Amino acid sequence: LGNDGAMSGHIFLDERGRAAYVADGAQIVGRGVGHWVQSGAVAAMELEVFQYGAAAVNVPEKAHRFRGVWEANGNGPLRGDWYFCPEGEAPRLVGSFDAGATTLELLPLVIASQPSVAWGPQARL
Repeated sequence: LGNDGAMSGHIFLDERGRAAYVADGAQIVGRGVGHWVQSGAVAAMELEVFQYGAAAVNVPEKAHRFRGVWEANGNGPLRGDWYFCPEGEAPRLVGSFDAGATTLELLPLVIASQPSVAWGPQARL
């Protein structure tokens, strides 16, 4: 699971609708549980996540709720939107995510999302 910064780690979605999340530990430490569902060509998950900076002194007592929504295209990696859902407030779009069965499967999405790079000297106008 890759994203724009709200979460970074691995997600497991089982056939009975359960979801589990484990942070990658590079910058954040955390874990979460929740559920997911698919209806036609759209899927969504909701996770209760405990996460904090790897060097944090204080650990949060309450979980943060995240929701992910994506187009269920069948095969290959997928892209979706991440929402943070504070208690008593409307969900807020906080970024996007890429997900795939393997890290290698995510590579085309990462390459496609990189800004184009100009090679060699460029004229200044």
